[in-house]
Amino acid sequence: MVFLRLMLPVLVAYLAQGQCDSCGGDDSSGLLHSWTTRSLTNDLLGGWPTETPLPGSVKLSGQVSCTYKPSVSRRCSSWCLQPQWTRKKPGGERLTCCSGDGHVVEQDPAPYKMVVAYLYTGEEQMLRTHLRTWANFSNDVLRQLRFLLAIETQDKIYTRNDQAIWIQKPQNTTISDETPTSPADVLFEEFGNLSRKPDVHMVAIQEHLDWNIGGKRNLLMHVADSWHADSWVLLTDIDMKISESFVKSCLDIISNSSSKRKLHKFMKDRTRDGEILRELEHPGTWLMKTGLYWQSGGCDADFVGSYGQTDPHFDWRAQQTHGADVIELHKDTMLIQMKSSGAGNHRDRTRNRALFREKKHNIIPWLNHYLRFAWGLVDCR
Repeated sequence: MVFLRLMLPVLVAYLAQGQCDSCGGDDSSGLLHSWTTRSLTNDLLGGWPTETPLPGSVKLSGQVSCTYKPSVSRRCSSWCLQPQWTRKKPGGERLTCCSGDGHVVEQDPAPYKMVVAYLYTGEEQMLRTHLRTWANFSNDVLRQLRFLLAIETQDKIYTRNDQAIWIQKPQNTTISDETPTSPADVLFEEFGNLSRKPDVHMVAIQEHLDWNIGGKRNLLMHVADSWHADSWVLLTDIDMKISESFVKSCLDIISNSSSKRKLHKFMKDRTRDGEILRELEHPGTWLMKTGLYWQSGGCDADFVGSYGQTDPHFDWRAQQTHGADVIELHKDTMLIQMKSSGAGNHRDRTRNRALFREKKHNIIPWLNHYLRFAWGLVDCR
């Protein structure tokens, strides 16, 4: 009965909506996002918390002069896969602008071999640890890497309430270990006096959406693919530290031509004072080609705003498309899990577990609408 009560508003919302021709049959305004929006500000469109993009070059907070142009991304009003992903056929190999101008990120001739992509939500001390670790990598390793961070740019946060309706979070609500120091300032403080700096880039998001794990992953993979078509990307979480030996193992995997047909996953060491407590598979880290990611459907935006099931639904769709053996676990290749402060969001999987079940049983369609926020590459020149 709890499950039925939870999903009834979802089904009512779906049945009440029309279909989107440009999104391969899915609802263009976003399935699950057409409920009442009385708690949202008047500048929001439909039921999804879409803001009017800020015009021109927008300065990020902090002392360093860094900007991004969110209005440029809004030239494309709808990003989708063509063909869209279904259980019977893979999706397109890259995102397509289905409505508008999708020319946002330029190709980049830089000769790196792998993008290391992180989701950042204010975990300053973890970011500093990463930057110091990367700066100590050898020249031979660093020249093969580009680092990419997806960041938020404002304190106003949109989340889903108990009825899955989008609302604005109360003031001074944080998602993680947020501090007043902007990521641009952190980079400058850590790298300012270094003669040899890792190649670190940031892509900024205007709308701060709670649990926007899938949205950030989609954005990171889209930017990486725009720089180099069908790039190799190590996509991971901010609390996962990579050693130089781990990176070398990834580069060895990349050098094997058969590896491009696999999603490579790894173990993590959970440590305390240098002592390894236990080794576990890390569900939220993949080494993969961007084309394989998109053929597997990427991450469904319906899960954004609530916690959970983002890793499982991506793996499940990949296995539906490419078979159970598409995932290859490297049991001897270890990430290092950094200790969290313990602060952050309440992690309630109830809504997203029910949503995943409904999608797997074709009661609710898989969404074919991506990058549902204004965004842009950060320029600190």
